[in-house]
Amino acid sequence: MFSIPLHVGFEVYLGLMLAGLTLAVALSYLRGGPTQWKVVEEQLCFCRECHFTFLVRRKANIVRCPRCHSLCRVRPRL
Repeated sequence: MFSIPLHVGFEVYLGLMLAGLTLAVALSYLRGGPTQWKVVEEQLCFCRECHFTFLVRRKANIVRCPRCHSLCRVRPRL
């Protein structure tokens, strides 16, 4: 059996991890391309019962909180 010094084993491990990460990023970029932000017509709503903040459509007046299911009134921001 042969022995590998600790620092050499660590360098090999680090090199394999970086190569794997580089390959994963390259494949992700080639498959879908860079993602871009989209402008959507949504706004934030704050639930007063459970203090949860979530997205709602801009034209909604009253919505249900996804966490506690209480009715929340959407207040327009100026």
